[in-house]
Amino acid sequence: MPDQQSTAYQADKVDYLTQITRLFGGYKRRAIEFMNLQPGVSILDAGCGTGDDLIAIGKQLGPAVQLTGVELLPELVTEARKRAEAAGVPVTFHEGDLYQLPLETDTIDRARTDRVFQHLEQPAEALAELIRVTKPGGWVVVAEVDWGTLVLDHPMVELTDKIAAFYRDRQPNGRAGRGLYRLFKKSPLTQVEVYADAVCITDWTIARFIWGIDAMLNKVASAGLISPEDSAQWLQRGQESASAGTFCGSMTGFIVRGQVAKA
Repeated sequence: MPDQQSTAYQADKVDYLTQITRLFGGYKRRAIEFMNLQPGVSILDAGCGTGDDLIAIGKQLGPAVQLTGVELLPELVTEARKRAEAAGVPVTFHEGDLYQLPLETDTIDRARTDRVFQHLEQPAEALAELIRVTKPGGWVVVAEVDWGTLVLDHPMVELTDKIAAFYRDRQPNGRAGRGLYRLFKKSPLTQVEVYADAVCITDWTIARFIWGIDAMLNKVASAGLISPEDSAQWLQRGQESASAGTFCGSMTGFIVRGQVAKA
């Protein structure tokens, strides 16, 4: 059965987001590059989590940029403010909803969100809200993983596929990544571009943490799709692959940008 360490880790949103930032660095750098940043621009990170991306941007561009973060979870807003203050980077954080951003229309030069759309049942409405707050000529960038691309090289192939499919389908928008380009093309945005990057993890313990594998097993078992014995055996076989140094898993992230029509 899942060990207490993995369960506790996955429950700690702050530590989880910190690990994501470290492991998905290349993907996140491309997402920031897609924003076409320049000194003096105003930047919104909607669903900013602990604010790490905004802090990194602030360190890169200096005090000339205006940084704003919006986050739904109050505990993450609190942590984000602590981190920004400790880093000496001025950021304005708001507790708020992506469907109703606490910002005026046409006030932001660059609006972005990362790994938020997978949780949204109405992604088109969220994109429309990002467009609303972005100035004419500004850019909107959305980065998102696609749970349908999760691949685990595990010896129990059929059970692995069942676990991955169940978790993908339990997300409100588990295939969000692949649909971003279509979503942008159907919006008023112009100059739409898409980029995809597969992130590989060869550390079994880290994979369990980052992809919430223990939570997957718990949910699949609770739904009666696998037995506790299957769950325990699956973890054991995964650990054997790890001990042999042969485990590998990957997931693809998509980054799409579009420009708000110039006035």
